[in-house]
Amino acid sequence: MEKNTLRLTLTPHDMLVLDSSKRYMREPWFAFTSKPYKGEIKSTSYLTYCRESFCEYVRQEARKVTTNKVNLDKLQMVIYRRVGERRLKSNSKIFERQVLAGQKMVNTIEKYQGWPLTRIYPVIIEEVPENNLAYFITANKRWLKAPAMLSLYTLLFRIASSEAKFKFIKNIESYDNLFKVLKEAADKSSYMEMAYCRVHSKYWPLILDNYQTLFGDRTMKKLYYPKGGWHFSEGINRLCDGNTNDDVLRKRFEELKAKRR
Repeated sequence: MEKNTLRLTLTPHDMLVLDSSKRYMREPWFAFTSKPYKGEIKSTSYLTYCRESFCEYVRQEARKVTTNKVNLDKLQMVIYRRVGERRLKSNSKIFERQVLAGQKMVNTIEKYQGWPLTRIYPVIIEEVPENNLAYFITANKRWLKAPAMLSLYTLLFRIASSEAKFKFIKNIESYDNLFKVLKEAADKSSYMEMAYCRVHSKYWPLILDNYQTLFGDRTMKKLYYPKGGWHFSEGINRLCDGNTNDDVLRKRFEELKAKRR
């Protein structure tokens, strides 16, 4: 965790949603942001719980069909959660622990792959009550390059929201045992995100280790908006299931799986 605290300004739409909804959020939400400037960041997309909706903002930006502004050169986002007010201090600590658990997982991958490390900064949102918590995350473009990569990245932070209960993060020692630890934690959990992990985590190293083969020579527009098919639900799950509508990507992935057998 970085020491510098940033101030976040949300979109007017997000302010209306947060004002009208008093419910607490067990799972984190996400929004893209501007580059930090003089200690401030601004959300450049709406807060969303859905990972596919989060990818959709990139798809629109890559196609130049949006008024939102998403930086395609680097992943810059906030992870947001509203917690209960009664035990605000302990709830805040739990959320911090979950965010750091997510960072440890992605940093473990990044160190092994030789990618720049994800960095996280605490955030203050002055317009809303203090039980609205957020952290600013900045990461390498590789995590933004394709729907499957961004979907996996946000899924890992979503999986980390179960860390306080299962305390699996302490068992992660290396890239090699990361996926084993996740699978073991998923086997004990009924969380939907952990169910994805239970079924698909065996394919994640194959995708990450072959990033260049799968995604490297294609533009973001082609990866987010391939010819034919329905694009909205594209992500890590559809790729692992072999159901992606990206014919080029599906063929490459199936070839990699065949070689591994």
